[in-house]
Amino acid sequence: MSATLGVDYAWSAGLLGLAVSHTEVEADYGVDGRTAGTLQAALTGLYPYFGAQLGERISVWGLAGHAEGEQTATPESGDPSMPLEIESDLAGLGARAELLSPERGFSLAMKTDALFSSARFAEEGLSAGTGAAIAEDRPPAAGVLPAEGEWRRVRLGLEAAWQAEFANGAALRSSLEASGIEDSGDAENGLGAELGANLRLMDVVPGLSITFGVRGLVSHDVEDYEEWSGSGGLRYDPEPDSPAGPLISLTRAWGAVRHVSLPGVPGAAGLPPSRAQPLARPNERLGAEFAWGFEAFGGLAVPWAQLGTSGPDRDVRLGYRLIAHRGIPALEIGRSAFARHYALGWAFTPGCRAHVAIRVQHTAAGRDRPADTGIELTFRSIAPGARSKCAITVPLPNPGPAL
Repeated sequence: MSATLGVDYAWSAGLLGLAVSHTEVEADYGVDGRTAGTLQAALTGLYPYFGAQLGERISVWGLAGHAEGEQTATPESGDPSMPLEIESDLAGLGARAELLSPERGFSLAMKTDALFSSARFAEEGLSAGTGAAIAEDRPPAAGVLPAEGEWRRVRLGLEAAWQAEFANGAALRSSLEASGIEDSGDAENGLGAELGANLRLMDVVPGLSITFGVRGLVSHDVEDYEEWSGSGGLRYDPEPDSPAGPLISLTRAWGAVRHVSLPGVPGAAGLPPSRAQPLARPNERLGAEFAWGFEAFGGLAVPWAQLGTSGPDRDVRLGYRLIAHRGIPALEIGRSAFARHYALGWAFTPGCRAHVAIRVQHTAAGRDRPADTGIELTFRSIAPGARSKCAITVPLPNPGPAL
């Protein structure tokens, strides 16, 4: 379970933000497929971030943060549990420079970024190194022993993009990115190279777009280290500037890519999308979305459906939104391999040039997980020259049996 509260402010030349995050984890641990005990951990962190436009062609971004918490391993053997203090640091800095502007259909940009993360697990009141020395006499059944580690990656690459427009209104955009990376720290160390390519054909017929993408690590000093992903998608929306009419979207993906649930409805910015799904195992994923907007009840009604698979898992969601002058009420019902999901929300734009949305969510118990209910409140400023957004998620007490 993870909750994040963030506030940021953007203007023409930059962005400043601050986020607070709290995460709780429950897991089993063991060796050779045999469970040796349970693991509980909680971590709270503070993460400021920024973005800036330095002139017309150069932009930079950065983030830094620190988190602290506690982890407890409880062996099934009955041995006493051992609590460990956790400290984690995260920092990143990146820049992008446009070498050729896309005025003539071709653009070239240089991109670079550097990422650093570290984690320390120590007994309460002791440093990680001292705790590790004391843990030499402690039996392994006591759980995860004190330790510390860090990981760094530096990347430098070029991104070339080319766009062509045809007489029938269709357009083709292709991009190719080549980067060199250096990994160091306590994980895989060495130099590597990665390639990425994307192809997007827009308005093949009015409203139809097709996309393909692939990215992979083509070489690395660590021979058995592999990293790759691929995806393909189809989207049909004959009136992209309006939520009226039909929408059909199909997506297929392979490899270690992050699986995010589909947004739901075209142009329905009234309510926040469903929560992103966790990082999926490197396998095949398939998603489909269907929606249709039509006039009803003095507004625009949009029923929609989403279907998805991730390996053997299945996910189905049904929803309805009524976009009216006084607000956007919405209802969502879903079922996945993990649990049933219900959501009811309402969004409106008051006269003070602000956008407010409230959403009540409930996830039924399933797969040894308790039921979870929460309220999500989102505020977004739409004042000229500024964009700020604040989202708050509040968990409610367990309502008991599943609906």
